[in-house]
Amino acid sequence: MMNFKKRTAAALTVSALMLALMGCQEKEGPAESAGKEIDKAAQQTGEKFDEAVQKTGEGFDEAVKEAGEGFDEAVQKTEEELDEAAEKAGEQMEKAGDKIQDAVKGD
Repeated sequence: MMNFKKRTAAALTVSALMLALMGCQEKEGPAESAGKEIDKAAQQTGEKFDEAVQKTGEGFDEAVKEAGEGFDEAVQKTEEELDEAAEKAGEQMEKAGDKIQDAVKGD
């Protein structure tokens, strides 16, 4: 019975001391404040990094799109120039054929 009283008294004393210590603590110490500032700075840095990565990705996408459009234009222009060259070559071959026929008829 005496043991029970001692344990109960000790538990109550420890509980009272814990409550007293919790009430006496300062709201925020300098180390905790500095830690919070570091956390805030790290979070802001991460957010800025994410924004930069996103902008870089968007810029890359736009550059790829513009390069593709430029390539499409170059292919179209090349096709047009090849068609024109083939037409001119065909005309030259017709002229040469006409000259050959004229030469054969003239003999």
